[in-house]
Amino acid sequence: MKTNKGRTAIITLSLLLISLVSLYFYLRQENKSLAEKLNTVAAPHLYSGIDTLKKESKTTLDTTDTTSKDKKNKERVVMDILDPLYDPSDPLYPEPDSIYSEPVLYSEPPVDNSNNIFTIAEQMPEFIGGETAFKTFIAQKIVYPEIAVEMGVEGNVFLGFVVNKDGSISDIKMLKTPHESLTNEAIRVLKLTNKMWNPGKQNGNLVRVEMRVPIKFRLN
Repeated sequence: MKTNKGRTAIITLSLLLISLVSLYFYLRQENKSLAEKLNTVAAPHLYSGIDTLKKESKTTLDTTDTTSKDKKNKERVVMDILDPLYDPSDPLYPEPDSIYSEPVLYSEPPVDNSNNIFTIAEQMPEFIGGETAFKTFIAQKIVYPEIAVEMGVEGNVFLGFVVNKDGSISDIKMLKTPHESLTNEAIRVLKLTNKMWNPGKQNGNLVRVEMRVPIKFRLN
């Protein structure tokens, strides 16, 4: 009786082990099939996502690299402006001979050795300070002749003169006048402007130039 019970227990255990082994292989096969299905369905999306991440990462790196290069270039430009000293090891700088040259010595403007008098020159003579300064100077220095006041004479005295190469004036002459007394006073005041003129120029040379000016006399 005991022997039969032992055999029954052994058979039962054997069947249980067989069932467990069968279940193990079944579940293993099912897991393998499920994994294959997951690979079939999800893998393309997963790989696509990985490729997208790779591309975005590369784009980011390229952009960062470009931005970094641009920043370095901008910094280089700033440095070139702020620090223009010659660096022999820097190929961006030209050779010293192409930068530096002998110092230029400036001299006085050339003078036309001829004694010709120009009526019109490329650069006409000018009173130092300009036309306004000339009118102010004349107004401050002129004295109305008493005889002209008594006679009630007024008007413009037109004078001609030559501005020489050294800024002096000469050859003063009367061109038109309302009265001799006004002429004399106008000439006297004009002579005070001697050496107060910038000479004229022709072809870059200092030349003598004839000038004409009106000097006004007005009674209050």
